[in-house]
Amino acid sequence: MPGFFEKYEKVISGVVGVLTFCSVFIAAWQLRQASKQIEASTIYQIQKDGRQLLGSLNQDSSIFNYIYKYKDGTKYNQDVVSRAERKIVELTQYFSSVFNQRRNGIISDPYWTTFNEEICHFFRIKPVTRFWEERGKSGQYSDDFKTLIRSCLN
Repeated sequence: MPGFFEKYEKVISGVVGVLTFCSVFIAAWQLRQASKQIEASTIYQIQKDGRQLLGSLNQDSSIFNYIYKYKDGTKYNQDVVSRAERKIVELTQYFSSVFNQRRNGIISDPYWTTFNEEICHFFRIKPVTRFWEERGKSGQYSDDFKTLIRSCLN
């Protein structure tokens, strides 16, 4: 048998090289598919969590009205304001978490565009903006997240 391998050494080396290249290509493709599946799963979970958080605002109409139907000059019950601020904190933490997923490369550009718009929309709501300016921006959020919110408010 040694004569066979010696005779076809270049052909065998070439075939091994082609097979190695194909294996690397297939592994890279599988890695890309796995990455897409992880991103899709993460996006699904983020959207589900967001729906639940926003849905929780509807459970108390006074909180919903304070946040989304705020009217300047209206005297709001301090209990309502406190409960609304707790919800604003929850949503801010959620959005900070979404931002961290983006910063860590989990959320790609097409999905980020939508999330970015949602984040900016939320922080432009008057009671949310006021809360952010008074207490949120001095909180334990990353500087990059604070920069994002600042750009939303400009």
